[in-house]
Amino acid sequence: MENIEGEILSATFSSPFSPDMPSKVAIRPIENGLYQYSKYYKDKVFHENREKIDWDRLNNYKQGLIYTSVADYHLLKNKKGKTTLLKKPPTKTPTTPHHNRIKRSLISEEAPFLKSLGIQKNKFRQINRFLELIEDILPHLPKEKLRVVDLASGKGYLTVALYHFLKDRGYTVHLTGVERRQELASFCKEQENGPEFVAKKITDYHPEGTVDMVLALHACDTATDDALEKGISWKAKAILLAPCCQQEYLKKITSEVLAGLFQFGILKERFSSILTDGMRALKLQAAGYHTQVLEFIDSEHTKKNLMIRAVFGNSEQAKEQAKEHIKKLQPLVSPA
Repeated sequence: MENIEGEILSATFSSPFSPDMPSKVAIRPIENGLYQYSKYYKDKVFHENREKIDWDRLNNYKQGLIYTSVADYHLLKNKKGKTTLLKKPPTKTPTTPHHNRIKRSLISEEAPFLKSLGIQKNKFRQINRFLELIEDILPHLPKEKLRVVDLASGKGYLTVALYHFLKDRGYTVHLTGVERRQELASFCKEQENGPEFVAKKITDYHPEGTVDMVLALHACDTATDDALEKGISWKAKAILLAPCCQQEYLKKITSEVLAGLFQFGILKERFSSILTDGMRALKLQAAGYHTQVLEFIDSEHTKKNLMIRAVFGNSEQAKEQAKEHIKKLQPLVSPA
């Protein structure tokens, strides 16, 4: 942001112009050059880490308090977009950025299950990030008889990590990994006594009783959509999806307006991925879920770095708005 001098120590933005935005956003630097965002929605707060501050997005707030190493700034903006920036002497001093160590090391690198499953250290950061995203939504889940289903669980390392993470925090958890490949389901079952692993297709799996949380992490192509449909039909309290490849819409997508762009295959493919995951997020909103699209793991580690995180409890107004958005986008994938 122009005219803001010095190292950013913390910032808080409030009074959004749009009711769909978080009522407040608090930002603070943490280690590794990242910034932690805390977004407040009524009685809920969600956290995510970013590599830089999105000043353009923050322009949608009427008030902002920004503390830097050289000054304190009070930002005021009226409905017409006129901005007033007040500058005062600094009241905070720089400190070494640090993250809550419990959140940064939610499991030990020496955990026995990591070794039994043959997990390499380069996966450790991904596991911790996954558990951070889970930790944020734990207040919405029951601590007793928590039922979790991981659809397309693959090698099971995230499934097993979540099981131990929940058990260590006093949760009574029944966790099932569903994997269509028999050899992977058998391997995980042999290595780990905690979670249950079954060899089934997502569409063929029918749990007994209620399901509180549904996961589908790097489930390829339409397997993510199968998991989404299952989660909604089971009325799960939380659904977390980390899409892997998104080829389904690529076969269908068409638009006269965008035809000039679609002649370039790589642009069409990227647009298709955004559209696919956007429609998934909107579908969850329309089904009554408060939905976020977050960075799962840094893009330097993998290009497949998105996480769709949904917690049941969306307003009727938000549900109807999502349905309208879907209706407007539908011609892109199913033209008349």
